[in-house]
Amino acid sequence: MRNPEQKEMQNMQNIDELETVLYAGNLLLSSGAEIYRAEETMHRIAEAMKIKNMDAYVTNRGIFASGDVPGKGIESRIMSVPDKELNIDKIEAVNELSREVCSNCLGISYLRTSLQKIADMGEQKVSERILSYFLGAGCFSYAIGTSFRDSLCAAIIGSIVGFYMIWSKYRIKSRVLITIIASVLTALLSNLFIAIGLGSQLSFIIIGAMMDLVPGVA
Repeated sequence: MRNPEQKEMQNMQNIDELETVLYAGNLLLSSGAEIYRAEETMHRIAEAMKIKNMDAYVTNRGIFASGDVPGKGIESRIMSVPDKELNIDKIEAVNELSREVCSNCLGISYLRTSLQKIADMGEQKVSERILSYFLGAGCFSYAIGTSFRDSLCAAIIGSIVGFYMIWSKYRIKSRVLITIIASVLTALLSNLFIAIGLGSQLSFIIIGAMMDLVPGVA
């Protein structure tokens, strides 16, 4: 029977170093990170893993990369990127892991295991996300100089739009269509609040509620 050291050695040999680097970039992109951020993180991790001459082409829908992997020679990998689901916690976790790997020279086995744990992180609770939409819309509206009443209107509308965004994610495939409908809903609700006398400044209410549609704000 093999001892634990031999099993660990075999596990490390079975891990694809270049694919793991792409996996880190995939997690960042699918969680809403910018392309340049994913590229930078991938290059830093590749350097820490001793992968030389890595060249990566990153788009919103896929990652193409090649590099000189120690003991294996020049390899190339392609990995598709799923639809984005904004998750700042995952982006922060991958960035923190990248810094940890680069500064402490941790092995590929630790990197792969940690990335899998980050991928398995659950989403925020619906109640927390609705609260985020509420605070995002209300606080931004108040920050640009409107009254507390109009800010509260923006916050309520932002919450309703947030609930729609969560509901539509699994029912409407086109993100462009989701955003267009959310914009229409925001405008209609804002005008309704003005018509029934709950709000007074239409533009401030709409701007505050619309800010929740900007990726990452909520």
